[in-house]
Amino acid sequence: MATPADAAAEAASLTKTLADMAKSIASLTSEFAKRPAATALEHLIGLPANPLAFPPSSNGKYPVLDTPTLHPHLSSDVVTQIGKFEFPPAQLGRLLKTFSAPPPAGLHLVVGPTGEALFVPPTPVIGATALLRELPDILTFVEAWMVFTSVLQNQQLQLPVAQALTAHLNIIIMVARAYPWPAVLDYHIAFMQARALDTFFNPINWMKSDPHLHTMHLLVPNILHPASPASGTSAAPPAPSTAELVRMAGQICYMYNTPAGCAGPSGCPRRHVCRMCSGPHSKEACRTAPSPAV
Repeated sequence: MATPADAAAEAASLTKTLADMAKSIASLTSEFAKRPAATALEHLIGLPANPLAFPPSSNGKYPVLDTPTLHPHLSSDVVTQIGKFEFPPAQLGRLLKTFSAPPPAGLHLVVGPTGEALFVPPTPVIGATALLRELPDILTFVEAWMVFTSVLQNQQLQLPVAQALTAHLNIIIMVARAYPWPAVLDYHIAFMQARALDTFFNPINWMKSDPHLHTMHLLVPNILHPASPASGTSAAPPAPSTAELVRMAGQICYMYNTPAGCAGPSGCPRRHVCRMCSGPHSKEACRTAPSPAV
């Protein structure tokens, strides 16, 4: 008959066996998580693939694409400037694959203070005005900003950097829905200049709109110069539907039967006939219409 000590020893042995089995299963599961199901046997028994698994012989790391491979169109000085956070925000358009430097501007002929002819260079286009020429809409901005994010992330290799830049992009997209695009670019440039003065990197600063800059570059200009249609213009009325045109085609035009007349058959879907006798003339020219009382 087994003694309590024997029973305890057997229970301990069984517990150890179960623990070893659990450890082996966990090890196998972990090993599988590190590689996708690629063999025919794994596909046959229905093991799922793992698109985020580490590649074989990767030592538990993802392969990294360097910046020259990702963005071969960028010069080394641009990459260096971005890596040091010294890239001018007003030159973001330079990161586009389609960017081409504008041709050098010619000299302007002006009359000097004493009447002499002078050749002077034109006023340079700077700031948001220059950026607007290269990034005229949110789509081109996103394209350039993703290049900036990719390069800086490759240089710093820190996840919070990518998170912060992505958060800023999200804010730019949101404010672009409510404010004119030139004002949004003004805000972006001012925001980047403010972040360049930070004494240390703080992703929290990137997670929300800067209240002061938001007020100065978005709210105040929108209040002082609200977007409105040009004076003397109005929105064109919507075109009538097909069903409405069919209904109107069966109606007699009232304006055609007034002294002022109608714009003409080409601009009116209604019938241009007499509303008294349906003849091919207006009511004003109808001989069957009753004469006005004297």
